[in-house]
Amino acid sequence: MEYSYTGNTGSGFYRIQPEDSLVPLDVYCDMITKDGGWTLVLLNSAYTTPPSPGWLDAIRANNVTGTLLNGIEAGFDQLLGLKYWEGLGDTLRVETGNGPVTILHRVYYTFQFDEEDHYCIYLSNEILGAGSTSPGFFTYHNYQPFTTWDSDNDGSAANCSVSYANTPWWYNSCWDGSFWGRDSNPKPYWTGSSGDYYNWGAFWIK
Repeated sequence: MEYSYTGNTGSGFYRIQPEDSLVPLDVYCDMITKDGGWTLVLLNSAYTTPPSPGWLDAIRANNVTGTLLNGIEAGFDQLLGLKYWEGLGDTLRVETGNGPVTILHRVYYTFQFDEEDHYCIYLSNEILGAGSTSPGFFTYHNYQPFTTWDSDNDGSAANCSVSYANTPWWYNSCWDGSFWGRDSNPKPYWTGSSGDYYNWGAFWIK
């Protein structure tokens, strides 16, 4: 993995060149939290329309809605192609709150994908942040394959992605939660309940 620092080694936007990507990818890196080196791979700022890629783009593309360089407060939403996640590290940090400096829930996992089983995600070694409880992502989505609007791999008779604004996710039986929220409430959730939603949420990898 090559990184273009463009004169800046602090938190901010970097251009990376994964070995299996034909084009460089612009990503945001957190160089402060827990010794830095975290790459943002999923962001829901609840202020733009969530990405709704088909299968190939969800795996291979950097899916961005909004304006990337406006920053991670409310400028864009993002799903970096799953193909690139494991090349960034094996530790996943999940967090929600009112914004990137007002985090109310944070948790860490060791993660890996089974690419042959539609990028089924495996989470282990859960470390909860202060005051946090195990979120719906771990409870409901561990060991689940990935679903997009054109690739139905969830546990429901219906395509859960289609049911929720074509957003991709590790759905189980539809409303066990999605980090993209519901059509009328497109906010990241923590437990999957009807009230535990926040204005901002992110996945980071190191």
